[in-house]
Amino acid sequence: MADDFLNDSTDEHQYDLAEAFGLPDQLPPLRLPPEPELAAVARTSALLGRARLLAGWIGEARQAADGYLTAQDSAAVTAELGLDATEQAHLWQLVEILGFVEFDEDADTVSTGAPIDEWPDGTDAEVLEIWDAALGHVVADYLPLEAELDGDTALVFDGAAGAAIVGLFLAGSAGVPLDEVAELMVEIASGELPPEVVEKEWPSWLDKHGEPAGELLRRMADLGAAEFVDEDVRLTPLGMYVFRNQMQAGGITVPLLPPVEEMTAADLVAAAEGFTTEELAAEGEAWLALRSPEDAARDLLAVAADGDPTDRVFATSIATQLDAPHQWRQVLDHPALRPYAKVALGETPELPDLAWLLTDLLAAIDDPEDADGIAAQFNEAVPAGQEEPMFDAMWRLPHPDASDVLEMIGEHHPDKATAKAARKAAHKAASRHNT
Repeated sequence: MADDFLNDSTDEHQYDLAEAFGLPDQLPPLRLPPEPELAAVARTSALLGRARLLAGWIGEARQAADGYLTAQDSAAVTAELGLDATEQAHLWQLVEILGFVEFDEDADTVSTGAPIDEWPDGTDAEVLEIWDAALGHVVADYLPLEAELDGDTALVFDGAAGAAIVGLFLAGSAGVPLDEVAELMVEIASGELPPEVVEKEWPSWLDKHGEPAGELLRRMADLGAAEFVDEDVRLTPLGMYVFRNQMQAGGITVPLLPPVEEMTAADLVAAAEGFTTEELAAEGEAWLALRSPEDAARDLLAVAADGDPTDRVFATSIATQLDAPHQWRQVLDHPALRPYAKVALGETPELPDLAWLLTDLLAAIDDPEDADGIAAQFNEAVPAGQEEPMFDAMWRLPHPDASDVLEMIGEHHPDKATAKAARKAAHKAASRHNT
């Protein structure tokens, strides 16, 4: 395993990734290919292919100059391997880290190192360990070395790459717009510098090196850790695999989904937050194919009964599509599931039922500060003119999130009258829960 390249801490205490990046102690589960498949992909890395080519070219006991190739040998590398001086500098640092070259300081010589035999023909574990170390080098050292090569020291990229990668990891296969990654890295790299220094140094950096986020991510793509999809960028499964290991080492649990035949309803529901719509549909289809509608509905409704609003919304959305009326009738007496059961059985929900459904729906919203999203969800569920009756029903609910949801509507709904009515109801809900 490579060094913890998301960890910028140099003290002796355990580094807390959750605290550093504002993350929960556990993230949604991932579906990753088995390690043999990941190792097979790692073996195709273009960057590591060039690194091996350079290290293999060294051979035995080639003269070194201050730990680097002589000028004559460097020119030969350019001529024979097509690697210019900048690329040689990056690859030289990489082959040193990987042990692909070894130095004899007494004789001032360098030779090909034994670990090169493990790439790409080593065991899967050896290959993944080498690839892991290479990714750690790219994330931690690529931009700082670019700056060092040209004597650019004002902009500090320590931590910028790590923060960007955490964002990509959390986004999963959905990816992140490259512009957003670029903005984040600019903010971190220049955040503590005086504005006049940034105005001077940033254009100079762009002229010499290009946009840093794009350059770093292209280097990661060269390794096989990232890929570009239109205007977005995302981590590959191999990149997700290594960064999951980093998260785990930093104290954040990231479960792996078991094979679909071993998945429970709870596993499927837990995956909802971290998957794209298409991925989730595929997981659900595969899971349902192995179960009868009655068994699947029973298991999903059991998870919904014990879960939070997000769990209920997702679990019931699948169960509603199944032909399992008996299972729905079984939960008509469950306070949290009764509203869903009435809808599934074709019964007319009463206002308190609708209020419960709306509260669940808004409590499960992805961004509680997204005014447009909140308004869209609310306006779709509540006919014009029925806002106050709905709020009156909501604040009376035994729903644990009713007060918070009303406060969210009151703070973020763009219609002033609706927001005011929600705040009034939120106050009543809070007073009721405090008595």
